[in-house]
Amino acid sequence: MFNLDEEYLRDLGIADMPEDMKKPLVEGLEKQIQDRVSLRIAERLTDEQLEELARLAESGDEEAQVKWLEEKVPNYDEIIREVLIEVKDEILAQRAQVLES
Repeated sequence: MFNLDEEYLRDLGIADMPEDMKKPLVEGLEKQIQDRVSLRIAERLTDEQLEELARLAESGDEEAQVKWLEEKVPNYDEIIREVLIEVKDEILAQRAQVLES
């Protein structure tokens, strides 16, 4: 699906946090990003395709899910990139507002 690499975490200012503080933040970010990506993909799929994807998700075979998404959603990688950028921009804007307060 996607991974939050060190550069992304560094851009957000959390790469150097202690692991016990960073881990829940990263998990929350991953869930938020996955939820947004899933919503955007769902908007592009038919009901039958959604059912097929749900069956793949239930199987737990992440590799098969990614392959299916790449085949059925031609701009799958672009959707992920867009969401990653949006989330980062939102967090940086919120951080700037907090620092200005």
